[in-house]
Amino acid sequence: MTHVVNLAHRVSHLHASYLRLHRVVFRFSWRRLLSARGGGDYGRCADELSRLGGELTEVRTTIAGVDSLEPDTTMAEEFVEALDRYIMALTETVDRLHGICRRLQAEGAGEQAYDELAARRDRVAYDDSVQTYKSLGERLNDMFGRL
Repeated sequence: MTHVVNLAHRVSHLHASYLRLHRVVFRFSWRRLLSARGGGDYGRCADELSRLGGELTEVRTTIAGVDSLEPDTTMAEEFVEALDRYIMALTETVDRLHGICRRLQAEGAGEQAYDELAARRDRVAYDDSVQTYKSLGERLNDMFGRL
């Protein structure tokens, strides 16, 4: 059971890193506003999001070997399943933000336009994925408190 709790804490740290990047991407910046959309921060954020996605995948791979985790109760087994669903949703959110950052980076570098309609569509899909992982996270937190 200790291993499962350690994995949950690792995911929590990855989530905190993701939130930091979310704030960087969506914070208000006069410099960014005055220089169209800018591009410097987006490339760094995309690289970091790619790394986070890889780490989330590693945790899912560990969870896939659920036999080695040996959940000792039905509640622990349900927690492992809920953690896996949460990681999948968080990974989707990280991937969507990564795509937004890459498109903003390309636009900032003058490589490819990122039109308002596409940006709006991406943002709606991103916001939907945020709501999904948050909902799963609330359930996961409730379960964690009962372990």
